[in-house]
Amino acid sequence: LMAKQRLKGYYGEITEKQFKGIYKAAVRLKGQEQVTRISYPVLHYPDKIKTYNFDKERVVKGTLEGIKGQYLILDLGVLNIRKFAGYEISFTVC
Repeated sequence: LMAKQRLKGYYGEITEKQFKGIYKAAVRLKGQEQVTRISYPVLHYPDKIKTYNFDKERVVKGTLEGIKGQYLILDLGVLNIRKFAGYEISFTVC
């Protein structure tokens, strides 16, 4: 019973049948994923770091200066992309 309660904490309100379907699909796809490696050097570090927060600002604008770990370094500030992992976003390239 405790194990089922712990799993419910991890996976939320999905049924055992739904979980089995998801698990079978994951096993079937295992080994088929492709890893994309991106090498984007940091061109310029900002003098004063301003962090963006999608909860407060819905639109973030700027020129991508570099990528360092989980951070997108823009000319106007820094965006921690791991913090917003569950968010759905779109990019526009100008």
